[in-house]
Amino acid sequence: MLYSDDGPSIVLRGFSFMVATEADAIARQSLGTVVFGGMLVATFLSLFVVPILYIAIGTIRDRLILGYTAKTD
Repeated sequence: MLYSDDGPSIVLRGFSFMVATEADAIARQSLGTVVFGGMLVATFLSLFVVPILYIAIGTIRDRLILGYTAKTD
């Protein structure tokens, strides 16, 4: 089970797999690239895309369902 504070350790573990140089380094590098890249994409989505979608959906809801329009002075 993952807890909310496991994110940084997963990123560091993935990075250490990416730079592996042992005998089985090819498998570890592949796994590390996927884990590290996936965590970066998830971070980007949660920081930028989710708030933008929240605002966009709220604006659409206000205009279509509630009938609000932009105020003009």
